[in-house]
Amino acid sequence: MPSFGDILFVMIFLLLLITIPTFIFSDGSTGWHLACGDFILNHGQIPTKDFLSYTMEGKNWIPYEWLSDLIMASLVKIGGLNLLAVFISTIISGLFLLLYNQLRKAGCHIFLSVIFITIGALASSIHWLARPHIFSYICIFTLITVLEKFYAGEITLKKMLIIILPVIVFYTNCHPSFLLGLLLILVYAVSSLLLGLINNQASSRQKMLNLTKGFLVSGLLGFIMTFINPYGIKLYHYIFHYLKGSKILAATQEYGSPEFHGQLASSCIQIILVFWLIGFCLSLKKISLPKFIVTVLFFNLMLTSIRFIPLFVICCLPDLGILYSNFTFGFVEQNLNNLYLKFRNYLITLDTSISEIELICRMHILPILLIISFSLIAIFNLNFKDKPILECHFNDKTMPTKTLDYIINNHLPANQGFTYDNWGGYIYYKTHIKLFIDDRADFYGEKHYFQYAHISLVTKSWAKDLAKLKINWVLFPKNAKLTEFLSIDPNWTLACKDNAGDLYIRK
Repeated sequence: MPSFGDILFVMIFLLLLITIPTFIFSDGSTGWHLACGDFILNHGQIPTKDFLSYTMEGKNWIPYEWLSDLIMASLVKIGGLNLLAVFISTIISGLFLLLYNQLRKAGCHIFLSVIFITIGALASSIHWLARPHIFSYICIFTLITVLEKFYAGEITLKKMLIIILPVIVFYTNCHPSFLLGLLLILVYAVSSLLLGLINNQASSRQKMLNLTKGFLVSGLLGFIMTFINPYGIKLYHYIFHYLKGSKILAATQEYGSPEFHGQLASSCIQIILVFWLIGFCLSLKKISLPKFIVTVLFFNLMLTSIRFIPLFVICCLPDLGILYSNFTFGFVEQNLNNLYLKFRNYLITLDTSISEIELICRMHILPILLIISFSLIAIFNLNFKDKPILECHFNDKTMPTKTLDYIINNHLPANQGFTYDNWGGYIYYKTHIKLFIDDRADFYGEKHYFQYAHISLVTKSWAKDLAKLKINWVLFPKNAKLTEFLSIDPNWTLACKDNAGDLYIRK
């Protein structure tokens, strides 16, 4: 019999694969990640020079997410975008199943657990995309869980190292946010040291100092493990150069702060914060000091960039499980009316009976069968009544289709094209046409990026800049400012259009 966690898994899993099968492919960046993975598969080596653009062709490039790219491209090679969608959906659904299990293990009521998981899923869905950051979710969850268990004395230092060190190596080669993993270990080390220094009891002080030593050993070994990558110390140089305050990052939407003006993700975050604050103030159970600091850390990261919302959710939901453990929906029975008292007793009885069922439903057979079934459907491209069961692909309402066919069929020169940056990776993946730019903002540099921005935002010299660059065709979203001006410019004509964009050619 499936647990409620299994049911939540199924709901998220089927939502992504059946109900909204194009959702995780709504970002063009997926294209260049798959192209990079294909390069590794085809050449047996990681690219060191740019091969995606004609403007920067041959320039040194460090694809620091190479392992993520390789994994995703390998899945596509086996079962197409459908298999990649199954894989990404499994990670997302599995993560929330694990979070649900943590809430229930902490003693959180079934009713509240479902509410918290649902709100957390809605909040984090803002960044559910087939991109390397998906791997960071599971790595951060694993690191926080293991560090918290060692802090609570539930596992030994040896077991912690056996888990943490491979995760750090994997994380380092999948996504540059691996630095957050090292920061988490440091937070636990400093917190343990601080508590050890201020504790008056010798035994407690020694316990905290031993924990500090364990975390410091883990941090040092973890730092050493980060050098197991194709670039060595150069990886750090590249990341720090990328993060040192570039104006490009400030102009990138996903690095912007969340807008708290009725948006679904932001509204869900507000609800989570209210529950967290109420629980923190009123609950008899408290979260540990390092976990509190980590939650505050991810909260601040979330306020600076919407891409950190899922990581905040991953960090915060287990806190709610602790803060609302054994919650009885009312504290003083004398002050409760008879109707509410019956309702409360029903909720408590329901939780008890479901908890007994969930104790014998730990194998999660339904999610496992679902993953296997849909993987086979993707690999063998199975149909039902002559219609594909899975149709996961890039959304043709937001990505160009007919316009790309026109470019290929009419042999438009790649080095005379100017395309929307967020479509760049997708366009290359679909056509292998080299690009003016894509959304690797860290690679192109400010000069090139702002040259692109001046044209796309139609500044005074936009027409002269296009002529100077010898641009003879432009593919941009139909509602963009640039296409609006091209439509009334006598030097340009609309050659083709589709649901997403308009293709203009110079007369």
